[in-house]
Amino acid sequence: MNFFYALTPPDCLHGQHVYLDGDFLGMLFSDGQIFQKCISILSKSPLLIDPLVEIEFLRDIFLPEQFKIKNAFISQPIFLPLARSQEIFLKILENVLVLSKIYAHQNKSKGVSFVDLFLAATLMKQPQSLLITGNKKHFPSTLFDTLGVINIQQGDDLFKAFFIVKFNETAFQQASLKLKRVSNPI
Repeated sequence: MNFFYALTPPDCLHGQHVYLDGDFLGMLFSDGQIFQKCISILSKSPLLIDPLVEIEFLRDIFLPEQFKIKNAFISQPIFLPLARSQEIFLKILENVLVLSKIYAHQNKSKGVSFVDLFLAATLMKQPQSLLITGNKKHFPSTLFDTLGVINIQQGDDLFKAFFIVKFNETAFQQASLKLKRVSNPI
């Protein structure tokens, strides 16, 4: 197995809070070698697992032993716990609704999961944070900048790409203005 990553600039992750998408978290869980390499790359960045990603990661497990293994994995000290409050949730929920309208207006809403909308809205609330995701199309370039790509070779010709994205406030403001013009023509 080969592992490649490219970042622009190389230190873009250092000191940034990095949220992990469910597919990236699943990749880390399923392959210890990849986990070790990623942790070394991300060693200077706090790694965050959103509560909804945690539920997504742990759902559909009915065997208690398997649940314990997966829960122990995400309970490691490398992953920082997130505050869970109604006030934070309500602000993020407002952002989810705004983003869903913009995604629909830009024809980007097809296939975007509820969890991905919440992650996108969380990045809006915490603009200094980044996200690693394998679902780049759920974080369109019309609202998110791609800072880098982590490529993992899983076979002779099979690669899996994970994207490091950051919310772009300027692009969001422009998309909001376009949406307002369409929604409220004068």
